[in-house]
Parts: sequence; structure tokens; C-alpha cells
Amino acid sequence: MTRVAVILAVLLLLLAGCAARPGGPVTPVIDSAEITDGQLLASGTVSGVAEDGGLCQFTFWAENGEASRLTTTGVAAGDHTECPEVGEAATMLLPGSYELVLTYRSGAVVERSEPFDLVIP
Repeated sequence: MTRVAVILAVLLLLLAGCAARPGGPVTPVIDSAEITDGQLLASGTVSGVAEDGGLCQFTFWAENGEASRLTTTGVAAGDHTECPEVGEAATMLLPGSYELVLTYRSGAVVERSEPFDLVIP
């Protein structure tokens, strides 16, 4: 085997364990955020990567600068990663306006979604 062939074989073995990346940037998006039956619920999707195990962190930023964070583990779903629904009692947050941001972390990737406006009655 030539040296080039050995190097290619090693690279292929290393890449075999990597997550499939359909191309383009890794982009988290909040799919939904709502209060249902006294529970604050949120879920999201991450395009540009399809893998299990990444960290999905939903951060609710209050007008006064305080924050509440909920986390879940990403799940591969075809050509993207799903951030399954997270929730907590709506009473954990004070009434008012919030910005919800989804941050996705995996390996060297740390990406944030655009803010999603949410009002807690």
C-alpha cells in the first residue's frame, strides 16, 4: 500500500464517526414556545447538522436581564437535529416580556438562534 493510500484509509476511518453535515451553516431555530396548562414549553430544530448528543439550551431572557435556562439533548432526524420539547412550570418566571434564544453546542460548534419574543401573562 502506498503512503497516500494509507493516509486516505486513516482519514476515512476518522471521518466514519463524524455526524453527517448536509452542508451550509449550523442554524438553530425555535419551532414553538408557548404556555399550555400552566407549563412553559419550547422546542427547536438545528439545520446544517444531523447528530445525536448535542446540547440544546433554551434561555428565557427577561426585560430586567434575568434568565431561566432549560436544556435537552439533540436527536438526529434525517438531515437535521431536533431539540425535543422542554418545559417547566410557568410560575417559575415572572409575568412580562421575554426573549427566548436557542443555543446549540456540539464539539466546536456553538450557534444561537434569532430571538423569539414571548409574553408571560
